Amino acid sequence: MVGNNRIFLSLFIGCLFSLTVLQVSLKISQTGQPNQILGVATGNDLSCSNLYQFYQQHCSTIPIATPQPLRQPDLIISSLTLEKIIPPQSDCPQYRYTVLVKNIGSGNAPKSMLKTNLSPSQPQALDSCTRSRPYEGSLSPIPNNYQVHTDFLPPGAIEKFSDSFNPSTSGIITISVAADYSNNITESNESNNLLSQSFNVDALWTAPLAPTLTPAAYCTNESARCLNSTTYQVCANGQWQAYSCPENKHCDGNGHCLE
Repeated sequence: MVGNNRIFLSLFIGCLFSLTVLQVSLKISQTGQPNQILGVATGNDLSCSNLYQFYQQHCSTIPIATPQPLRQPDLIISSLTLEKIIPPQSDCPQYRYTVLVKNIGSGNAPKSMLKTNLSPSQPQALDSCTRSRPYEGSLSPIPNNYQVHTDFLPPGAIEKFSDSFNPSTSGIITISVAADYSNNITESNESNNLLSQSFNVDALWTAPLAPTLTPAAYCTNESARCLNSTTYQVCANGQWQAYSCPENKHCDGNGHCLE
C-alpha cells in the first residue's frame, strides 16, 4: 500500500507541471502480482482529477492484512483443597493438600515453578513415621508429568500437585500458592498467579523432629535432579525434597520424568 501511495504522489506532482504527457502506464498491483497494468492515462485524459479517481478506484481498495493477536499463556491457581487421610492400619495420619494449576491463556506456558507455603510450618513425617521435620511448603515444576506429559502447559490444560504434612497441634493454618514463582514466563496477566486459603486442622500425631541436616543436604538454587531412575528431587527452602515419577516413567538425568 505504501508503494501505491508513492506512485500516486509522483503522478499527482507531475500533473502540476504538465498535462501534455503522451502516455503513462501505471503499474499498480491490486492482487499482489508485480507489474500488473491496471490502467493507462493518455493525452488530455491525464489530469489531476483523473489521477485521483484512478487512485481511489485501484489503490484505496487494496486489502490490508490484519495482524494476528499475540498468543500468551496465563497461569492461575484454579483449585486448592485439603483432605484428612487416616489409613486403616497406620499410626501416621496426615493432611494432604492438592493444587490445580490451569493455563487460561491462548499460548503454551513453558515449564515453570510452583511454590507452596504453610504458615505456621507443620511437621512432616519421615521414615515410616519414626521421625519428622519442619515443613514450610514445597517447590515443584509445572508441568510435572502428573497429568500433562510435555515440557509445556497448553492452553486450557490443568496440572496437579499434592503434598502432605502431619500436624501435631490443632489450629488454623494458611496455605499460600504461587504459580510461575520465579516469574520466568511472560503472561497476558501477571497479577493472578497467587492464591491463599486458611484451614482448620486437628492434631494427628506427636513425633520428634529429624536431626539437623548436614551441609551437603542443603541446596542454594531452585533446581531439580534425579535421585535414581524413578525418583527426582527439587530444591525447596534450601533443602532437597524427593518425589516419585509416575508409573512407567523414569528420571532423565535432569530431574524430569519421561517415558
